[in-house]
Amino acid sequence: MRVAFLTNRTSRDNLVVLDRLTMSDQVELAHVYFFDTLTQGRQSLRKTIREFGFRKLLTKAAQLVFGKLRIVLSKWLPCGWMRPQSPLELVIFRGLPHSMVDNMNSQLVQQHLQQSGVDLLIVCICKQILSRPTLAIPKYGGLNIHPSLLPKYRGPAPVFWVLYHAESQSGVTFQRMTAKIDQGPIVAQYALQIQTGVDEASLSRQLFNMAAEHLNETILRVKNNETQTSLANCSGHYFSFPTHQDRRELSQRLKARIPSR
Repeated sequence: MRVAFLTNRTSRDNLVVLDRLTMSDQVELAHVYFFDTLTQGRQSLRKTIREFGFRKLLTKAAQLVFGKLRIVLSKWLPCGWMRPQSPLELVIFRGLPHSMVDNMNSQLVQQHLQQSGVDLLIVCICKQILSRPTLAIPKYGGLNIHPSLLPKYRGPAPVFWVLYHAESQSGVTFQRMTAKIDQGPIVAQYALQIQTGVDEASLSRQLFNMAAEHLNETILRVKNNETQTSLANCSGHYFSFPTHQDRRELSQRLKARIPSR
């Protein structure tokens, strides 16, 4: 099976998923597409700050700068000496086929998908909504990796809202993609108990590590046309990006949940 991978340019937590995909003996990684969130963020800085919060945005900016330096240094260092810290670094360090795109639904990208002979498009952390024509190109459509137990916590920041509402467990959902956000049929789902005191970044890494562990078996389920649950008529709330007040409230709640010694 030939697989393409789609993610945001600035994503990092899903590095383990892409790394596992490159080592899978079940698939051939045909291409990696990076949705150009950096250019989009520059065009609408106020919206980007509102979505991520000023502190998180500064962290991402610092990671971006150091990432560029690491990429430059990697050209002068022996192959394999520097370990990648993001999906973008991984494809550059290993010389994997990839491209930066500002619209996955463009005719140019759709033509590239067709010419690449992609059987399955795996999406893991991507801001762009894919159209029906784009999803119809791969033989097996699109497979989305969502860090929550759908239909709970649909939307772009599920890890944040799971912690905000003090859930005792979260998980990872692999779902076939449709034009409607987070409403495609579930292929597989795996639960994770949330440890006391865990923060958003740590929980996110745990969830994507879990996704990587179950990636191969889930791809096999897709190939066998297996589904678990339809979400077409399931209840479940959609949560958008948290506000600055929401982020401050979560910080206070997490501090209150840490047991005193």
